[in-house]
Amino acid sequence: MPVRLFQPYPSYRSPLRVPPEERVSCPVPVFFIRYRYPHHSAASGYDRLCDYVGETIGLSRTFYWLGETVLRPVGMYLARAGGHFEYSRYDFVLELEAMRHFLRHRNSVYHFVYAEKSYYLMCRLAGRNGNRLVGTVHHPPEHIQWLFRSTDHFRRLDLVIVVSRAQLAYWTRLLGEERVRYVPYAVDTTYFSPSNEERDISRLRLIFVGHHERDFDLLAKLVPRLLAEITEAELVMISRDARCGEIAASHPRAHWKRRVSDREYLSLLQSADLMILPLRRSTTCTAVLEALACGVPVVTTQGGIEDYLSNQCSRVVPPGDVDGMLECCRGLLRDQERLAAMRQAARGWAMRFSWRETARKMVALYAGLFGEEATVSQAGED
Repeated sequence: MPVRLFQPYPSYRSPLRVPPEERVSCPVPVFFIRYRYPHHSAASGYDRLCDYVGETIGLSRTFYWLGETVLRPVGMYLARAGGHFEYSRYDFVLELEAMRHFLRHRNSVYHFVYAEKSYYLMCRLAGRNGNRLVGTVHHPPEHIQWLFRSTDHFRRLDLVIVVSRAQLAYWTRLLGEERVRYVPYAVDTTYFSPSNEERDISRLRLIFVGHHERDFDLLAKLVPRLLAEITEAELVMISRDARCGEIAASHPRAHWKRRVSDREYLSLLQSADLMILPLRRSTTCTAVLEALACGVPVVTTQGGIEDYLSNQCSRVVPPGDVDGMLECCRGLLRDQERLAAMRQAARGWAMRFSWRETARKMVALYAGLFGEEATVSQAGED
């Protein structure tokens, strides 16, 4: 059977085009080692940064075929040798491509947008050709111990970008304060925006999205109680986790959608009155930013996600606090005036986290790696 070129490999190409005027110029060459998670919509994902600045390193035909033949066993071994982290044979092949690119260029930045997943062998080239290695890390510090047998490869990075201040202590201890910076995740505020259609005031729609680090035990306890009290409310759960099916089976106004199209996902967000998102732990959360950008207030759980929230458009409760989350949801859903004010505030707050603004902050850091002035203002600070 013929091998279909590139089909098995995760996409490294941009699904959307950003107008040239929206891109941010950089005084130094920047090359991204990009990955797109398949569950993200076309407008979602941290790799959207690559659309606003620099260039993405693509997989050549040569390395594709090597990865499918003679290098395949090596890639599979490396994918199992470093612990439970997500590094795959596909990451191995793309990293080899990036290493070849690295050796042909000088005084450039090489940025791994998901460093815990894609960065491993490149550490061997640290310091060569005047190039700089940058990696963005996304996992909570509690994950690092079981993700990696060794974190030595991270010590060779010139700069680590964290997406939550909750990560700063761990990475500062590992690398030193001068090599760690917080730059916020972002959201496409053009694509994710409130609907112009009139809101149906006869019903209240709650929405839950995702699977990673979601607290399904809390959700299962919360939903029957909340829907029993707020009889005009319905809950839509968008998740691949089968536990949502069990929750949906327990109440007629709870609905589970395992997969939805990008268009339906946007429509469901825009029509929601409130996002409920119990989490076990967090740094950032794509769904939260997308909800806020669509003008949807959020009730969630304490963790690193607070860097992206304001009391004007969200409520946060301690982990595992079913009663606290129930009280927050009930109070907001029964106070339509407050909920309307929070919807308006949500959109304004989300605008602080646009990709263009985050790209500007990244460019300042890239330039700083080569001795230029680099001042990064933090999102959410006045």
